[in-house]
Amino acid sequence: MNHAVVEEHALDAKVLIFKKKRRKNYRRTKGHRQELTKLRIIDIQGIQKSEPVVTKKPSKAPGKKPEKVAVAA
Repeated sequence: MNHAVVEEHALDAKVLIFKKKRRKNYRRTKGHRQELTKLRIIDIQGIQKSEPVVTKKPSKAPGKKPEKVAVAA
């Protein structure tokens, strides 16, 4: 069961790494090209979800709410 097909292998753009230490005449240049794989997606299958289970929260008991009292400073 294939969901994707490899279309091509390629190399990404070159990244240059340049190292330098000042006043030491130390300079190094190095390049790097990342390998890339191009894919073609044929089919996408997700996980089948069951119906969501509804859970009721326990209702708060009707009680006295504390009254707010203004405090004079």
